[in-house]
Amino acid sequence: MAREVVALDAGFRATLTQWLVFPAGAYLMGSGRHDDALARMQEALGLYDKLIGEQPGSEELRYRKAWALVNLAQALWGKPDHAQGAQRAVEATDLLRQLATENPGRFRGGLGDWLMYPAIPYLRQSGRRDQALARAQEAVDIFTALNATDPAGYGAKPAAAKRLVADIQAETRSGDAQSGDAQPG
Repeated sequence: MAREVVALDAGFRATLTQWLVFPAGAYLMGSGRHDDALARMQEALGLYDKLIGEQPGSEELRYRKAWALVNLAQALWGKPDHAQGAQRAVEATDLLRQLATENPGRFRGGLGDWLMYPAIPYLRQSGRRDQALARAQEAVDIFTALNATDPAGYGAKPAAAKRLVADIQAETRSGDAQSGDAQPG
């Protein structure tokens, strides 16, 4: 039905694109129809690219593309395609980082949240600890700065990000020690 409306009025393309991700993609994932969900979300990404090409200055469209990438990352992770899930989470946070640079008041907190989940856990669980650690340190910086101006809104987040940094560093040291033990002297 939504496609029929878009055929009549192209002004509804952004709405269709959003609906392809949620509720359609999310519902299909929840129903175990992973390939159908992924197809809808990938279609949405293609449509966002077209819309952004037509309106390159649109902050909202670029944010929605990042949002679609995060949803696609979660769908891929659940399939499971962990390598692609982690990669899409990285792409989402890279795009949101660009937006946060241009408009920190609107996007910086969201970037910190998306770094904390799904980007860092997906990178960690995919064996990409160095990238996870760099993003965890970035989350510490983001939430520390935000907490300085809004402690009620961000109070627990700097501590959670710092714990994550410490956990990843401990994993890295543990992994280095284990691989060192296995090497001949």
